[in-house]
Amino acid sequence: MVNQKEALDRLNKEKDYEEKIANDLLNYYVISLDGINDLSEEQKKIIIASFNIIGHDSEMHASAFNNLINYVLNNGETEY
Repeated sequence: MVNQKEALDRLNKEKDYEEKIANDLLNYYVISLDGINDLSEEQKKIIIASFNIIGHDSEMHASAFNNLINYVLNNGETEY
C-alpha cells in the first residue's frame, strides 16, 4: 500500500513512460515507411491507418491513466 503522493508519482511516471514509448515507436515506423521501396502508396496508407488505430488506443490508455490520477486526487489521503 502507498499513500496519495506515492500513488500519484507512480501513475504519472507510468503514464509518461507509456506515452513516450508509443509516440517514439509510431514516429519511428511512420518515418521508416518512406525507406521501404517495395510498398505501394496504397499499402503505406493502409499501414498508416493501422498506426492511427494504435495511436488512438494509446490515447484511450492515457485517458484511463488520467481517470486514475483524478480518482486519487479526489479521493484524498488514503492507502492505495
